[in-house]
Amino acid sequence: MQHVIAEPQDESRVELAMGDEVVLRLGQPSGGGYLWTLSEVPGFLTVLATEVERVDVALPRQGRTATLGLRATGPGSGDVVVRLRRPWEAEAADQRRIHVEVR
Repeated sequence: MQHVIAEPQDESRVELAMGDEVVLRLGQPSGGGYLWTLSEVPGFLTVLATEVERVDVALPRQGRTATLGLRATGPGSGDVVVRLRRPWEAEAADQRRIHVEVR
């Protein structure tokens, strides 16, 4: 089963069964070099994909959407942390922690 979480809030929670997938969709500015990246992923999850797409190709400055996909490969409980930051900067402009439980 696939679970899509659009704009997850910090401290969100999701429960998965083994083999389930979770897709995080986060808006990000189209300029300035900011990207959502997975900075912490528990060992019971496997990264499937990280993609960025424009919201509207006709309006390139309107923003982009980052899509981060994960699959539950084992039981466990832990946090996925995503950060919005520029690759050359240590500080994040935003951060979200999503608690994942796999049964």
